[in-house]
Amino acid sequence: MFLELIHYLAENGDTILADHVSEAAANATYLAPQSQNEMIAIVCEEIQQEVARRTAAAAVFSVMMDETTDVSHKEQVQIEERLLALVDTAETTSEALASLLIESLKKHKLNV
Repeated sequence: MFLELIHYLAENGDTILADHVSEAAANATYLAPQSQNEMIAIVCEEIQQEVARRTAAAAVFSVMMDETTDVSHKEQVQIEERLLALVDTAETTSEALASLLIESLKKHKLNV
């Protein structure tokens, strides 16, 4: 399996990763699902912190809990849109969603 992966990576231009996989010890390739999920979670946290930092530094910010499409397509001010969080919920009542929103804002230290 590793040889196939190394060949695939090398053939598709990722020689750095191909070298890592071929030269690293078997227990240090970081290809296990648990390792990958941990790295994804770390990157996710860093991105969320940066989005929260930029939001806190902005003069104003708004929150959207559901996507809507703007039919006018007119931009009046400079807007920066960023996804801060995806939150699983079993309840979709307005009260439950409002609580999730407030908890998420507090978690990222965003003052409303």
